[in-house]
Amino acid sequence: MGGRGITSIPHAVRLVGRQTLHRWLAVILVASLGRKGDVTHEIALTAITRARMCELLTTNANNSRAAGSAFIVGLLSLLDVLLEVPMDKILAHIELSDEVRSALLKRGGPLGAPLQLVESYERAEWDTAKGLATDSDVADEMLPNLYINALHWAAEQVAAA
Repeated sequence: MGGRGITSIPHAVRLVGRQTLHRWLAVILVASLGRKGDVTHEIALTAITRARMCELLTTNANNSRAAGSAFIVGLLSLLDVLLEVPMDKILAHIELSDEVRSALLKRGGPLGAPLQLVESYERAEWDTAKGLATDSDVADEMLPNLYINALHWAAEQVAAA
């Protein structure tokens, strides 16, 4: 790819596209962390599902420009659990935007809302999830299909690893 060679990370992203990059990140996460055991594998699978669900929620809320950032928030949301290190210590070593950082540390800002919704849905807090969906301009009746889509996508990524 690239003809004359890839010269930078942004150049590589432009060549392969965000969707492919997301898939690579998911596969790398599962491949590197999922081998440590069944529990770690399930946590990594949940992180990948969250990533896809955050991306889908953001896209369905007509904010597709933030979909890539929402994916990263979902993907990194369980990094503290996977690494057994507090999130603030992890983020001290990773350069992220303020919006992504706020979403991961405080579940705040525009990227925190989809993550809160996904976490509520995972805990079967249906009323909370419904309220968060309404606040995010996502039809709450779409949530089950979006979540199933995210689960299938995550399972495909794991199978590919």
